[in-house]
Amino acid sequence: MRRIFAHGAVSIVTSLCMSGPLVASESEMLNLSLENLLNLTVSTASRSAETVDKAPATVYLITEQDIVRNGYYTLSEVLENVPGMNPIELGFFSFGGVRGFLGNFSQTLLLIDGREVQNLIAAETFISKQFATNNIHQIEIINGPGSALYGANALLGVINIKTKTGSMAYRGAKVDVELGSEQTRGVSLIAGKEFGDLSVALYARHHQSDNWDFSSFVQDPVKYSEGSPTVLQQSHNIQTTGYLNHSQVKNISLRLDYKNFWLGLEKFRLENGKGLENVALNYHDQDDHRAFDLFYAGWADQLTDNIHLSVDLSHYKEKFWGLNYTFDQETFDELVALGRDESALISPEEVELHFTSVYSQQASSGSTRNRVDVKLDTQLPYDWDLIFGLNYDEQDVMGIASSNLNIVPEFNQQVSDDNPLRRPFYASDESSLYAQLRRSFFDDNLTLTLGGRMDDHSIYGRITSLRSGLVYSYDESTSFKLLFGEAFREPNIFEQGAQNPPDVPPNLDLQPAEITTYELSINQVFGKYLTAQAVYFHNTVESLIVPVDTYNFGNSGDEVKSDGIEVMTRYEYEAWSGDVAYSYVKTDGAVVAGQQVKNLNVPQHRLSVGVNYQWSDQFRTNLRANWYDYIEAEHGNPSVDEVISIGSVLKLDANLNWQHTVFNGHKLTLTAGIKNLLDETWYQPNVRNGGPKQFLQPGRQLMSRISLEF
Repeated sequence: MRRIFAHGAVSIVTSLCMSGPLVASESEMLNLSLENLLNLTVSTASRSAETVDKAPATVYLITEQDIVRNGYYTLSEVLENVPGMNPIELGFFSFGGVRGFLGNFSQTLLLIDGREVQNLIAAETFISKQFATNNIHQIEIINGPGSALYGANALLGVINIKTKTGSMAYRGAKVDVELGSEQTRGVSLIAGKEFGDLSVALYARHHQSDNWDFSSFVQDPVKYSEGSPTVLQQSHNIQTTGYLNHSQVKNISLRLDYKNFWLGLEKFRLENGKGLENVALNYHDQDDHRAFDLFYAGWADQLTDNIHLSVDLSHYKEKFWGLNYTFDQETFDELVALGRDESALISPEEVELHFTSVYSQQASSGSTRNRVDVKLDTQLPYDWDLIFGLNYDEQDVMGIASSNLNIVPEFNQQVSDDNPLRRPFYASDESSLYAQLRRSFFDDNLTLTLGGRMDDHSIYGRITSLRSGLVYSYDESTSFKLLFGEAFREPNIFEQGAQNPPDVPPNLDLQPAEITTYELSINQVFGKYLTAQAVYFHNTVESLIVPVDTYNFGNSGDEVKSDGIEVMTRYEYEAWSGDVAYSYVKTDGAVVAGQQVKNLNVPQHRLSVGVNYQWSDQFRTNLRANWYDYIEAEHGNPSVDEVISIGSVLKLDANLNWQHTVFNGHKLTLTAGIKNLLDETWYQPNVRNGGPKQFLQPGRQLMSRISLEF
């Protein structure tokens, strides 16, 4: 059977690679004019195709052309240049958030081709190296509440990555090779072909890098580990073991379409060093492993002239495990009580014996999730368009086995209140119903959207989310939007008490955090040369989930508000083109060190500017500037109650693109870039208070991607 499967797989890949050249429409995606960009459609805002200016949401569209011209290699690089977004790199995964609410991006729902890809254990938006930009057709980003259509965890927005494989946007075959500094290297294959009624798309990738070396920074007792015990600062063993932050990712995406049916797979295996997440005793051997599988199948058909029905089934499976070498004061004090010299450095043997911390699901069957999505599109009397959907979602989440000696700790999968690895409330189910009505008035110049959703969760009960939008087209060049939306983030198993000792009951009365958002925006086209989108937003968040004591979380009774302005422009004139993204945000802040700090951890102003110049039909250069305003931040070490200052910075990236040169009968594309061109030293805040004072960002890096199309 294995031989048959392997032979079949090789045959399919060989056939795909022998298919014809890239279709014209794919080449055109890399050379879109500003006018053509305006005609591109998005579907995330309404679950139906529409242009950005007509969508009842604040939408930012990132095209494949944007990715190639700007030399984006990771999703974080893309988000850095989107208004309202604040990604924070720590050499492991991205912290950050949207519109002044920062954490680990978990308030923003992450989708691949419309299907959720949050991790299962805590519904986190885990953004690392697993999202490959060379398989992206376009990214649709919604800033603003998205729960009325998508349910839980779309509190501040939705990021929908539309892949070339998932959207069948590629025909042909292409091999990409990536090379860069820090021993970065990777290879990937994308191929797509039609066999009559059968369409096949495949993407496979292997990428690895040593990433930026933070050795000098983690040895700095003031800029990095300030507030940590002296014995910890002096005992880390970089001098003997070194600093290692190696990452490796393997991706497979596969989709088969036959007439009205589809079958697909999204799979990644991710291995990372821990970067700057913790002040550690051993930075060389820490690691984190993620295994994520998404299998999906579906069917869609036009049942009548005005009724379209689709059904999509998804099955998820996830495991993760890792190793930390973190200092524990209580353990150290116990050793001192047994006669250890308090002033002596911690030896490598003591690190291994007493300060090894393993977290693991490796010996478990893994967390699972099963989801059914049914959507109906129809038209009602009086020209009302209706989108109606039903969802059923069940999850069975595994806890985390821990050990300080066993690299693969035993895992007890028996469901029991006394078993922290699989307590009854780790399994939950949710039924959801949503509907959206739309109608145009006054010769389609005014469009009204009304929507609502009810989610019925087996633990925290029912919650409703509403939305409305009024889009007015003043003329062909100008449109206005007035938007209202509600959204929520559900509590995860840790907030509900996953790590509580047996004598502390779970907190199943915890309710979701909720947001209400109002937005007013204008979209303006200035002839053939310039487009602009300007948005004002006001957020009010209630029932924030906050820690109460050592084990319990509760819903805050205080409202948290933020206001802001986002501006996105695109321009094109002769050989010049580019974009400008600006963000202004004002938050309530928080009390730190006895003082009220507005905009805590958030730059009040952010500016991103991209400039492209087309030297010839094949050769183009790009310069990208990112400016971060001065930040007043909370000290990342929770034992230090202090406001720290992080200075403003201007960071430049440069990129060149040599496109579609014919080499030996095949099309060759070269992209090469320099990140942080001026090698600026700059910092970002530690928004999760995990120990380090702040996070140094990477210095100058070189990256290149060579693409050969068959």
